[in-house]
Amino acid sequence: MAKATFHYKNLYNVLKSKYKDDVFALLNSLSLEEIIALKLELSSKNINNKLYGFTFWSNSTKIMKEALILYAVAATKSKKEAARFLGISKKVFNDAYSQFEIDKYFSDRLDG
Repeated sequence: MAKATFHYKNLYNVLKSKYKDDVFALLNSLSLEEIIALKLELSSKNINNKLYGFTFWSNSTKIMKEALILYAVAATKSKKEAARFLGISKKVFNDAYSQFEIDKYFSDRLDG
């Protein structure tokens, strides 16, 4: 049986066609905490900075896990390698991969 590999190279390559290089330079100069805070601020700007109803605190672990899975998939060549990279079992990885619809995330961005 052939080893399954990911059909994309990395997250940067997926996103670079949609954003200018200066966006990535700016992101690179910010801390992860600053990026998250800025994203929250920009997301809430059109609604008077009120994102009521979304439980950020209790969902922060889920948000972080999704980001980690996205990075692991982008940084590795297979699901097995991504699971090993994250230090989790292949079953835990596959469950999270399905839960966060990782295939859909990348295919939506590659296709259009």
